[in-house]
Amino acid sequence: MSNKDDPLSLINTLVQTSVEISSIASRSSRSPSLVTCTTMEEDDEKRAALVDLITHLEDTAALLREYLTPIKAESFSSSNIASFEQTTFLLKYQLVLVVFTQLISILLLSLFDHLLEKVHDTGYNVLTISCMVTLQILNMVLVAFATAVLSKQMLMSKVEGSLMAQTYLATVITMAGLYFMIYRVDPGSWDFGTADKAKEYIAVGQFIQMLYLSVSAATLCGASNIEPNSWYATLILCFQSLVNFVYFASILAQTIGNYHSYTVQVRRSRSMSHLNS
Repeated sequence: MSNKDDPLSLINTLVQTSVEISSIASRSSRSPSLVTCTTMEEDDEKRAALVDLITHLEDTAALLREYLTPIKAESFSSSNIASFEQTTFLLKYQLVLVVFTQLISILLLSLFDHLLEKVHDTGYNVLTISCMVTLQILNMVLVAFATAVLSKQMLMSKVEGSLMAQTYLATVITMAGLYFMIYRVDPGSWDFGTADKAKEYIAVGQFIQMLYLSVSAATLCGASNIEPNSWYATLILCFQSLVNFVYFASILAQTIGNYHSYTVQVRRSRSMSHLNS
């Protein structure tokens, strides 16, 4: 590491910059009689000096950020390297795994709906519902784990965009599967309006309707005409709305932070180019 990037030199630079700001401020706070004698050239010089100081401060902040960020990343990787290697597959293919389990659940229930007229054994229905519940629990555990990893990355200021996007979409699909499971266990938990044709659909059509409800809650638009009738369905729907609101806030904060960092880097590059010229 060069001397100019070392913490002591950065601190000295900040002290020097603050002294220069104090000097300009003291010159600006002169008596009114002297202020009236200030020429236009002096005003321009002071303005340019202030702009240079602001750029200098932004450059120093960028250097401090670049110096401190690798330390956080190194400590994060060293303390979690073993667990990260074991969970890379789950996080990388999170969305694929969630979609795959939902397809299996839909296929099982579609098969049951097809054989419903021929099979009257309640044990078969219980087995099918049990398989669906197990798959939905696996999905929820996977999404909860990915959300925990994403939250830890946000605290470390090192968020992966692909992980955030996959977790958001996986959450939407998982909540649709949860609503679908609730409907299959207790159809009276949801109100589809005056023209309730959900019972006429097979499992695929029912899941698509619940996916529409989940997307409506995920985008906070409230366009779906499906309303919860039971307290637990209402509670789960409210929970999804809160979770997706947090997602929106996190994505917005991440976007603003990246834009600010990009702006600082652009100003720094322009300043260095100006100095070199």
